[in-house]
Amino acid sequence: MSHQKVTITAQDGENFSGYLALPESGMGPAILLIQEIFGINPHMRKVADYYAQEGYVVLAADLFFRMWPNVELGYSGSDMETALGYKEKFDEEQGLKDLHSAVEYLRQSPQVSGGIAAIGFCLGGRLAYRLAAQTKLEAAVSYYGADIDKHLQEADKLTAPIIFHLGADDQLIPPTSMEKLMLKMVTRHDARVFVYENTGHGFNCEARASYNQRAALLAQSRTIEFLRAHIGPTVHTEELFDHHLFTALNQRDLEGTIETLTEDAIVTFVPTLAGGHGVNELKRFYQDLFKALSGDAQLTTVSRTVNTNRVVDELVLSFTHDRQMDFILPGVAPTQSKIKIPLVMLATFRADKLSRLNVYWDQASVIMQVGILHDQDSLGSLHLPARGPEQANKILDDTVKVQNFSSRLL
Repeated sequence: MSHQKVTITAQDGENFSGYLALPESGMGPAILLIQEIFGINPHMRKVADYYAQEGYVVLAADLFFRMWPNVELGYSGSDMETALGYKEKFDEEQGLKDLHSAVEYLRQSPQVSGGIAAIGFCLGGRLAYRLAAQTKLEAAVSYYGADIDKHLQEADKLTAPIIFHLGADDQLIPPTSMEKLMLKMVTRHDARVFVYENTGHGFNCEARASYNQRAALLAQSRTIEFLRAHIGPTVHTEELFDHHLFTALNQRDLEGTIETLTEDAIVTFVPTLAGGHGVNELKRFYQDLFKALSGDAQLTTVSRTVNTNRVVDELVLSFTHDRQMDFILPGVAPTQSKIKIPLVMLATFRADKLSRLNVYWDQASVIMQVGILHDQDSLGSLHLPARGPEQANKILDDTVKVQNFSSRLL
């Protein structure tokens, strides 16, 4: 991924700058990234870089150049006051004309191969919607754009598919405004409105107090799926995940496994919080994992769900607890027990690299099978409802009957 500063010529002959982020290949489908009221600041550049890593040519155009060229503001104090002042002075209709010029810049760029989408945040969220109604785009994404309900008459001019991301608790977008937008878009097969519970305005921005990681990641995943469906690029996530699993679990090739990950990849084995964040931590984690799985461990796939940037596997893991296995039984000495558990892997990709892997299983079932939880006839007073290998057997075979609901004892 690389980036550079470019110059765009407006319809009236004025020049303004843009931050152009390029994917590793140097070309691809394009995104016009439309700023918040804070300019092309570090957060906007980070967003541009992220989508470039996903395979897009991303142009973040300086929307406020007619008032203050190259303005960069923060999200609090005097910067917030300045940003609000520029929002009030901003000529939106002129801004839309300038965005038309930015789209034309991308259309003429030799680095753009494929369609063009607009993604906007806050003020840019409204402008992305309005721009999609005024010029030819292949897709549009609007994040928490206030006052869109005042421009709903323009929805009839939309020719591109569009999605909206809104926080249910956004103080700048009242519930009545969200309802108007949803009622208008519900009749369009190519429009979706996603509302994120317990989420406020600006939830995608890590630099803001209102940042909500859960909502941001979910919206990001939906956006990537939407963009790939309408402008590309095509990424074969299923094959990529199979390659990761084969390299890690069959070949136990450390360097090869790390090559399948992004530099900032996060791997979390949720019940034990084993894993790591970033290449250095993950090298240590996978080294330990390979040692732990060097016995008779086997994975059996039960089902798989795939979309454009995510794979969800339902599996059964079986192994003999004949060595230290801190990823699943931290601090527990080998018991020689035979273990069988169902688990779920949720893998998220950024372009052709694995960026996040969450693995889930029922830890109570594991500790029961190694004898830390005992049968109901054992001495003890704490009743813990849990199941042992019956869980995995039921997942593998629908005919297995599980009728004994008695509790287990610690």
